[in-house]
Amino acid sequence: MKFKKLLLSAMSVMILLPANSVLAASEPAATKTNSTVTQTKSDTGSQKKAAEPQITLILDDQKLNPPVPPRFVENYTFVPLRVIAEQFDAKIEWNNEKKMAVIQKKDKKMTLFVGMKKVYIDGFESELEVAPIIDAGTTLVPLRFIGEQFGVEFNYDNASKTVFMFTAPIIEPPAEELDPDVDPSNPNNNDNSTNNGNKPGEEQIKTTTLTGIELNENGIIVQTNADKPAYKSFTMDNPYRLVIDVENAVLEPKLAEAVKNSEGKIASNHPLIEQIRYSQFSDNPATVRIVLDLKKGAKHYLIPQTPAGQLAFEITNYTIPAHKVVVIDGVKKYNVVLDAGHGGTDPGASSYSGRTEKEFTFPMIMKIGAILEREKHLNVLYTRTDDTKIELDDRASFANDHNAAVFVSLHANKFEKPSANGVETYYYRDDSISLASVVHDYLLKASGLVDRGVKKNNYRVITKTTMPAVLIEAGFLSNPNDEAKLFDEAFQNKLAQAIADSIIEFTGVKEGIK
Repeated sequence: MKFKKLLLSAMSVMILLPANSVLAASEPAATKTNSTVTQTKSDTGSQKKAAEPQITLILDDQKLNPPVPPRFVENYTFVPLRVIAEQFDAKIEWNNEKKMAVIQKKDKKMTLFVGMKKVYIDGFESELEVAPIIDAGTTLVPLRFIGEQFGVEFNYDNASKTVFMFTAPIIEPPAEELDPDVDPSNPNNNDNSTNNGNKPGEEQIKTTTLTGIELNENGIIVQTNADKPAYKSFTMDNPYRLVIDVENAVLEPKLAEAVKNSEGKIASNHPLIEQIRYSQFSDNPATVRIVLDLKKGAKHYLIPQTPAGQLAFEITNYTIPAHKVVVIDGVKKYNVVLDAGHGGTDPGASSYSGRTEKEFTFPMIMKIGAILEREKHLNVLYTRTDDTKIELDDRASFANDHNAAVFVSLHANKFEKPSANGVETYYYRDDSISLASVVHDYLLKASGLVDRGVKKNNYRVITKTTMPAVLIEAGFLSNPNDEAKLFDEAFQNKLAQAIADSIIEFTGVKEGIK
């Protein structure tokens, strides 16, 4: 990524360059150093390693000392299989003949194979970034992937090579009030909000300091001193602009002095950004407002999983490639493939009251499809139109074979603790980030459920498809509140409309197809 650095002084407008940041809650970035693992396999399938830095494991503030130390394998943290059993309170069955491990914790089951990236999670096939290995007779497995399946949250400190793990239950934060400056009935005010700023139950809200704004060829990066800065964003017309309100935030002193009694302005050579303006919009509550004056046709997407302290927005005029256009009865259209998760002999997750995931996904996909079928320039296709089990690869192949412009797979989540709740949207390839961002924004606004974020994962249906593709986890069936909403007819209709609207916005078909 090429950055254009613009510096603002106290007498003019100043942009502070972001310092190197630790990438919180992610694995270390790939580097070519002497500490990387040498990919040399012995006849037993083990991988030998060169000298590596020591990795420290901290679980709920307690340091772990496994008999075989953790190590990096292709820049992922691997630990002995017995660490998973001992620290995550899981049962493990090992099949030496098949080199297969079955990890079970209550009703959560995962099956892994040494030397294979394929993994089964509650019967749902997925794919690891790096396959488990055997080294000196010890089976090593990817820590983060397995931990997250059992509800463990991760942060990674690159400087100290420390992996922090947290097993505390997920608590639903209090509902946020609507922004009084945004008219929720105005469809042009596309509101997006997060509640990532503070942990529920904290009596004192920590003030975030905004330290810089960086303009680059993709859009802007807002730099703060908070791990996960809370914000709201929405668009306004006449002129067309994107408004970003950083909540519980103040400007860094030099920036504050530079814009005293006025607003800061940043000139732009970005083809879609006229200029950037910013100010201390409010002192009570403390709010820093950043306004991007945009050119016609510009779209904005929050870039997920950025380094700690950053909010990054891509500004683009993305349009679907011309080769995705199909002509049906003389009308130009885009094929949209809708995928109802599970089906037939694969019921998916069971709910708090005993219903199944497939009972939610199929009628919901039909509702979404019925809305989209009214659009002149969309041709809606379904991976299944009845209660049938469809293999994961067949779902992806169906979308690829039909030259789909968009693929959306619908699911509902489950966790052993009923407190887990909220909605999340998954993507795999970078070309799916914008679709995931739009879909997730609409889901949050319509559902009112807890924001669990836009995340990258290698679910098979979104890795094997070749077009922008997302997998939606619309809520937790294991949470009584989420479940009640997911099976409520009025809520389903509202959610279906939101997902359909997000697809319509992403494809831009309201303006026709050129």
